[in-house]
Amino acid sequence: MLKQNGFVVLSDYPAFSIQHYMILYFNFITSDAVLYVFGCLFRGGLHDYERDHLAPTTEELVEAGLEAADQDYQFRRSQSNLREAARRNLVFFAVAARLLGRKVPREVAAEARRIADKVRRGEPVGY
Repeated sequence: MLKQNGFVVLSDYPAFSIQHYMILYFNFITSDAVLYVFGCLFRGGLHDYERDHLAPTTEELVEAGLEAADQDYQFRRSQSNLREAARRNLVFFAVAARLLGRKVPREVAAEARRIADKVRRGEPVGY
């Protein structure tokens, strides 16, 4: 059946039948080996896609967000009801920029460094 169909289903045969076949025909490939190789190829493809497309896009988005948040914070500094919200938004993008190795605005550099260090250590930020 294996030669005729390319596969065989053994329901009532003891395990030594497969071992015997593998000794005679050592290039026996099981479905778990095929799935393992597919998983390796899939993970490799995801890694390549992340490196080539997602990482550069993330860096562009963080840079644009940091610039917009900084401009908004500079504009909102004089507005007491919006100043803290604009500062927190700036800190949010500054932490991401810091984790990517980018420079961050001086106003929030210390706080961004503290939070980024906690993120790297896997500690809760507790904002």
